[in-house]
Amino acid sequence: MIPHCRARMAPRQAEYVHDAMLRGDLMRGAYIDRLEATMSELCGGHAIAVSSGTAGLYLALATLTPRTWLSMPALTYIAPAQVMRLLGITPSFVDVDPTTWSAALSVHVQVHLYGAVGRDAAEVEDACEALGAWRLTGLAGVVSFNQNKIATGGGGGAVIYRDKNEADATRHAIRGGRVPGAAHVWDVIGWPFEMSNLQAAVACAQLEVLKETIERKQAIAARYRAALPEIAWHESVTYWQPCGLLPVPAAPVVAFCQANGVDARHVWPCLADLPLFKDCPTEGDLPVARRVARYGISLPCSVDLTPDQQAHVIATVRRALE
Repeated sequence: MIPHCRARMAPRQAEYVHDAMLRGDLMRGAYIDRLEATMSELCGGHAIAVSSGTAGLYLALATLTPRTWLSMPALTYIAPAQVMRLLGITPSFVDVDPTTWSAALSVHVQVHLYGAVGRDAAEVEDACEALGAWRLTGLAGVVSFNQNKIATGGGGGAVIYRDKNEADATRHAIRGGRVPGAAHVWDVIGWPFEMSNLQAAVACAQLEVLKETIERKQAIAARYRAALPEIAWHESVTYWQPCGLLPVPAAPVVAFCQANGVDARHVWPCLADLPLFKDCPTEGDLPVARRVARYGISLPCSVDLTPDQQAHVIATVRRALE
């Protein structure tokens, strides 16, 4: 099976992890500091390393409480809506832009999908799929270092704040909320969302080759676009995953590809159509989100995808369409 999106091994990845282990810095340490500094420079604002993108969303959205509801795009991974529910907030879904697939209207929470950047800013920005293309414009934003992301830590993420005091308060809270220098005195309720120094070591090595990774992803996407013009390709910047709309519903094409050794995937669903969110309000009938969810496909895009493997993917998609 040609995998969908496998992480690359960055040149200094093993060296950095070994260094962190020799120092005994398995949790807090130099690589956390380096990662936060690098992310602050790359994304703007003040970055705090956290245990996952979802944890980052929890921290970012917690700054918007108390709210009874928040608007967000209907087409995305489940995490922002899931976190809203965990915080006692009702997600309200709006339709997406046919070009970027981000929210087409102003929303409280914008999601930047598949390496593209939405046109409209928001208070909180989910940029977990847009590292390398996105810079903070709202109050807070989140990126992910999950194992299939364009730069990975094998897990982890970062929440980026516009306000430095907000960032410092979050760092204090995720490190337990204990007063520095005091034996057993806590001044805030701590959040269990701290990233490990080992994950940060991997992520630091990955970020050193981010430019090369993006260039490789762009080359893979360009080859797909040239060979499969019948697909209406999603306009991206980094092409974390090359996605597009098929001329036919995606389900049989995805099934055919997977049966023939190609791990093609569906794009994200329209969340308003999931049983988890059937009671949530929507802004209109969400025609674009529902069309993208039905016709969208994501093709294999590992950085180490060989020309022969990509040729097999292209041939398999063509056979499925025929």
